[in-house]
Amino acid sequence: KGSFVYDDSDMVLENRNVTGRTTLYQLFFDKQVMVFPGEIYRPLRDVTYRFDFLIGKKEPFIYHASNIFFHIAATLTAYYFFISLLREGGISFIAAAIFAVHPLHTESVAWIKGRDDILFTIFYLLALTMYLKHESSSLWKKQLYFLTSLLLYILSLFSKELAITLPLSIILYQAIFKKLNLFKLIPFIVVSAIYIGLR
Repeated sequence: KGSFVYDDSDMVLENRNVTGRTTLYQLFFDKQVMVFPGEIYRPLRDVTYRFDFLIGKKEPFIYHASNIFFHIAATLTAYYFFISLLREGGISFIAAAIFAVHPLHTESVAWIKGRDDILFTIFYLLALTMYLKHESSSLWKKQLYFLTSLLLYILSLFSKELAITLPLSIILYQAIFKKLNLFKLIPFIVVSAIYIGLR
């Protein structure tokens, strides 16, 4: 069944953004209420907590079950990313399996507060995957995949600030597999600047 541990209670049960004392607009855009706690801006994480709260109120099982669900989604996303990058099913499956059971993820899954790491990973890897598809697709699909990558980057930023490293990951991919094209990074840099402004 599980329970709330460490600062899970503060992050969930005492968080006005979770218990519904703020609107979704305030959660994303009102600086008077959107930061909780310790000057952390992760609104998408709080949206998922609020959904759990609507279903199970103060029942820890609901929050733990959601973390497991999101971790499974992250594992499938990792497989999708690896197979898009490596184009080899066997190696991609092994890499995703290691991702699924690696002890590094224990805290993120078992600790309700660790959900921001899981959400950030899902959208970060999906954003990278869509960028890979942008690079290898025909003209009309290129734009669609690029815009999708940009949108997923925004969702990753709303999950955890570490997502701001995505442009660097794209540069690394270009340097290893393609030719450097810094012009393509301009939309990502603009989004990064807006995000920093919101914080």
